[in-house]
Amino acid sequence: LQIEFESTLQRYDSNIKIAYLKNFRRARVEFSNSAIAALVKYELHESHLSGKEIKAFFVQVCFNTLVFYSNHQLWIKR
Repeated sequence: LQIEFESTLQRYDSNIKIAYLKNFRRARVEFSNSAIAALVKYELHESHLSGKEIKAFFVQVCFNTLVFYSNHQLWIKR
């Protein structure tokens, strides 16, 4: 599942930085620029990955970082 998640994001930006948060249900993703982050948020918010709904939120004023969250998803820690 982690590989599928990362592969999905790398289709938008090969230079992403992903940090999986402690509870394994959230991932902080930094993109190269805000335009890519906005596109990913638009296309992936409330979409499904392996049957689980994911949500995307901007977390920085510069809008190049998203947090993905799922109530039912346990992300695997790197």
